[in-house]
Amino acid sequence: MLFRSYETVSQETWQLWLAQGTKVINELRLDLSRPDHQDIYDEQMIDFLGLEAWARDNLQSEKK
Repeated sequence: MLFRSYETVSQETWQLWLAQGTKVINELRLDLSRPDHQDIYDEQMIDFLGLEAWARDNLQSEKK
């Protein structure tokens, strides 16, 4: 998902997410080796980048 998201947002926005993503990991104390924490991180990224419609359309097909 990471690379697909990167293709749909500007470089500036992606850089903003990288900084925010670090804060998300630290503030929520996420352990990205855990799948449930990866899901939380992904949800935060999708929300921050405004990719809700993209995620709804694309992630459902990946889970099939």
